[in-house]
Amino acid sequence: MRKYLWPSSGGPNASVRPPGFASQRGDRASPGAARPSSRRGPRTAAILPFPTNQPATEAVENAGFSPATWLWAAGFAIAAYVFSLPQLALTVPETGLHLISIPMGLLAAVLIVRPRNEAPIYGLIYAAISLGFALRADGVGFALAKVALETGQTFLVVCMLFHFFFHRFQEPMMVAAWAVAALALTAFSAFLMLVAASLLPMTQSEYAFELASNPWMAWRYWWLGNACTYLAVAGPIATLINLRHRLTLLVTTPGDDRRKFFGGAAALLVVSLIAFPINDMSWVGLPAEVAVATHLLPVPFAMAMATRFRANGASVAILIFTLIAAVSVVGPNQNANWPGPVCPVTPTQTLLLVTTITCMVLSSISRQLKMALNEALKASEMKSRFIAMLHHELRTPLNAILGFSELMRLQSVRALDDALGPIENIHASGQPCWR
Repeated sequence: MRKYLWPSSGGPNASVRPPGFASQRGDRASPGAARPSSRRGPRTAAILPFPTNQPATEAVENAGFSPATWLWAAGFAIAAYVFSLPQLALTVPETGLHLISIPMGLLAAVLIVRPRNEAPIYGLIYAAISLGFALRADGVGFALAKVALETGQTFLVVCMLFHFFFHRFQEPMMVAAWAVAALALTAFSAFLMLVAASLLPMTQSEYAFELASNPWMAWRYWWLGNACTYLAVAGPIATLINLRHRLTLLVTTPGDDRRKFFGGAAALLVVSLIAFPINDMSWVGLPAEVAVATHLLPVPFAMAMATRFRANGASVAILIFTLIAAVSVVGPNQNANWPGPVCPVTPTQTLLLVTTITCMVLSSISRQLKMALNEALKASEMKSRFIAMLHHELRTPLNAILGFSELMRLQSVRALDDALGPIENIHASGQPCWR
């Protein structure tokens, strides 16, 4: 069983490390994988990458990368290129500042779910694609610095996640601590980006495009945008990849859970489209205070999904809410739906971060409650078995005692006259226990 970036939906082995960035190689975990004996867990692979009865697969893996590696690399390259296109990049209009960076989120996700020896491949692919698009608008110096900082920041975030948080990620406080650590790291990285922009030569047009002519606003966008990328994009994607079997079971098994899952996702989608319209909805003419209030409508629906379906529900809810909000704020109809003089990027990023962290914590708490309920049911079952076994063990000798006392009561020998009183007491006291 793998361990996930988001709290998993239960199970006694849910906290075992995945064969991702912290493992040496391999595509799947061994069925016999065990949890590390220490609380922190080792810094190397805690599980075998393949079952020991697959020598052919092991030989191929030792010889080089498996075919799955190249399929993952090709898929990542295509997805990163597509979402880097100007038509699909979620950037603030007329600037190069991202509300969220989907390619960087995809890089973090593949680093989490894939083996560690494949990390350089994904890093090089991301750097090449990002540099190719950055050189079209930036100077060479700042483009190299920005891509290097983004790539290094992503690797550092994933390393920090594996080494300091995975071994206790089932605890709600550690989930919150992970969010705070990600916010601190992205804030420092955004400051380094600002330093690089001030030291490297840039033309006036490049300065206006990359920093929107306001360095501290650019720092704020870089900070919150990168934090949203890791928490609201990379985390849910990695969780859904690792939990794909449970998600498939949930959506394909008829029953009340499937109806509630699809119903909750559909309700969240509708409410998110109302709160953050993608099409031109200026004809509705909502007052400003009502429009602001509607932005909070998706939050309770996302929390309900996280509480009811734990990791799967939280991941699906956050992805739906994040993508719709981002497209609404920086999409083609943002001028019609957001007529104010300033694009509401920072409030949207803050709302996404607060919703994401809350859903993560609720998912972890729900998982702990589920595990506590399972332990209580197991203890109750063990108590019932013990009582049944004890009752059986008592009935066997008690049956002999009662039978012997019954025979003694029936005897008419004079020698037993004095013992009839105690014999009656034995028989009367044992009858309730025997029944």
